[in-house]
Amino acid sequence: MLAALPLLVGIQLLIAFLHHDVSHVPTGPLAPELADETPPPS
Repeated sequence: MLAALPLLVGIQLLIAFLHHDVSHVPTGPLAPELADETPPPS
């Protein structure tokens, strides 16, 4: 039972990291000069 503890803690840390990564999405453009470009016509 004690040997499963590092595995469970590792999985919990991985889930916490993924939650943090997905919930902190950048909302604005990272490069202002790229925000003014118009997309190519399709």
